[in-house]
Amino acid sequence: MKSKTVEIVPPTPIACSRWWIVSVLLLPALTWPIQAQAQDHSETDVIRLAKAQDPDLLTARRAVAVAEAHRLEAGLRPNPSVGWDREHFPGGSAGESEDSLLFSMPIDLSARRSTLEHLAQSEVAVAGAEAALTQSDVVVRALTLFYHLLTERQRSGIEQRAAERLEEAARVVKSRKQEGKASGYDLARLEVEGELFASTHRQTQARVVRIQAELRSLLDIQSGSVSFRGSLDPNEGLVAQSTERENGRVRPSLRLLRAAASSAGEAGAAASRTWLPTLQISGGPRIGLADKTRYGYVAGLSVEIPLFSRGKELSARADARRRHAHARADAAQRSAQIERARAERIVNAAQQELRRLDESTRDRVDSLERAAESGYREGERSIVEFLDARRIRSTIAVRRLELMRSLKQAEVALRAARGDFE
Repeated sequence: MKSKTVEIVPPTPIACSRWWIVSVLLLPALTWPIQAQAQDHSETDVIRLAKAQDPDLLTARRAVAVAEAHRLEAGLRPNPSVGWDREHFPGGSAGESEDSLLFSMPIDLSARRSTLEHLAQSEVAVAGAEAALTQSDVVVRALTLFYHLLTERQRSGIEQRAAERLEEAARVVKSRKQEGKASGYDLARLEVEGELFASTHRQTQARVVRIQAELRSLLDIQSGSVSFRGSLDPNEGLVAQSTERENGRVRPSLRLLRAAASSAGEAGAAASRTWLPTLQISGGPRIGLADKTRYGYVAGLSVEIPLFSRGKELSARADARRRHAHARADAAQRSAQIERARAERIVNAAQQELRRLDESTRDRVDSLERAAESGYREGERSIVEFLDARRIRSTIAVRRLELMRSLKQAEVALRAARGDFE
């Protein structure tokens, strides 16, 4: 089979002026087969991957495991011991000696072990609260990037539709120029507008690529073609749902901090009995080796004298831990209430502004464009007014997109404040 040589003919000057429009319009079609094979990830997938892959969250979970190991260590009783002892008196016969085999058992009458165990349990609860808060922060960071990506992709779509309208405007100007009703200035002004728009669109595309790469890195998606799908539509009932869920529901992190304070309080109550001494009971057989073997026993009792330490250090430690846990719980609750109220205000304000913007501009944009195009065709309006009327639709769409992104960010903050991601 003979190969066919395809000659690439450079576009004409008029085609060059609109080559960027063709590129913008063909870009989605050229990339469609690749995107069709990509694995789609929704908001649920983003949350799941963030919880499973984020290194900060994995570190916080390891801290919980360390605290659990300390709690296990604090709950262990002291081990008994076995000892061997031999006595020999100088001047006696060479084979004369006494051997003793001692078994010793410490008996702690105080509540030291119980106090340390409660303190360790308080540390476990604090570590669990830290892990829950870290998980919430991780999910918020991932969702913020996710919705930023959706926003920039929609912005690219707005710019693509604006390119189509600019192409239509170019046909109008070209037709008027052929009729002798438009000057070369009008066409040049349209070309400058197109180049400015092309530069903005290229920057938007670059942001889409950058944000998607950041999101892939954050979710630890190493290989494969991945596409993120979602909606920026507002959740109308989120504030009402938040109020209902807040009643009778405690955030996991706050519940764990309260549990830490409770365990520290139990440690303080147990610390009041740490002054009791520790007993050491020992006993075992005793064998005397001489001309005649003798058998006996050894028994002993020792008592710790609480002269320097009477358990006050554990009592002070438990009280300080309880106060600290209560302070952290109160601070976390107040911070969540402030963040929740702030997010609710943003959500309500953004929803109202979206409705107001839609109601005030829905019918006016079409009529404005028709009036500008008709006036330009009849020579009553300049090219600047014509382009301004074409541009206003994109301006309103971008403004609406910014409100939707602000609304979604506030929704994520509201969900985080009520503990949905913990």
